[in-house]
Amino acid sequence: MKNNLLAFLFLFPMVVFAQSSDFNDSSTQGWDNGNSAPDPTILLGGPDGDMDPYLRVSADGEGAGGRAVVFNSSADWTGDKLASFDSLRIMAANFSDKELTLRITISGGGEQVTSNSALSLAANDESWVALSFALDEMNFSGGNVTTALSSVTKVEIFHGAADGAAPFIEADFGLDNLEAFSGSTSTRNEADPSMSIKAVQNPVDGQNATLLLSTQLPGSAILDLFDSSGRQLGNLTQKNLSAGMTSLALPALPSGIIIVRLVHHSTAGMTTRTLRFIAQ
Repeated sequence: MKNNLLAFLFLFPMVVFAQSSDFNDSSTQGWDNGNSAPDPTILLGGPDGDMDPYLRVSADGEGAGGRAVVFNSSADWTGDKLASFDSLRIMAANFSDKELTLRITISGGGEQVTSNSALSLAANDESWVALSFALDEMNFSGGNVTTALSSVTKVEIFHGAADGAAPFIEADFGLDNLEAFSGSTSTRNEADPSMSIKAVQNPVDGQNATLLLSTQLPGSAILDLFDSSGRQLGNLTQKNLSAGMTSLALPALPSGIIIVRLVHHSTAGMTTRTLRFIAQ
């Protein structure tokens, strides 16, 4: 079945993302909401399962901690790296009884630009949703986009308006698997929020690794495989993916952390997922 469904191609080493935050080391990895506000926390239960750490952001509706906002000014997310990528992808979940509209603000080079489009998270819906913010001039307002992206001093994610204003609100939301990515230039909620991908075991046998992919929508799937340094190990393609659960046998993998990036195309649009597991 592997030969009929999947094609595997070894490629030259390449780095596919400049910055990423997965919180797997149980730290906030530089994400903060200010000295006067409660720090965001790391909890378990992210998009990759019950033991997956994620960043939990809370706002109490008043004072310094009253706004649903988190930002990063660390070396991991500043400088000129964002200028080489076309989208910022985020996994997010809303643990509030209010709808949240998330935007991003990029500050740098004396400029501050905010995304025109907001991506909504439904109230009382704790499911993880993949969001994609386009990093191009058409998606931002408020200043010189090229300058800001070329010399980033702060990346901010918040619930609020296109002018950068974040209202007071009582809210809780989760963030995980934040990545600067090339390959998608649209700002959208993903087409199939129910899609999931997981390893049958973790750690897995690198010579006999199997993934389980679940989707409500038939379509085609592309899985890119990377090691922990971002070196691409190969590419898997399934052109005729049926709705429901599919078992995918992977080729032999080297020992260490493996990153799988899934892009699923259906008539409803594109869905992306990222999975990390250990191969032995």
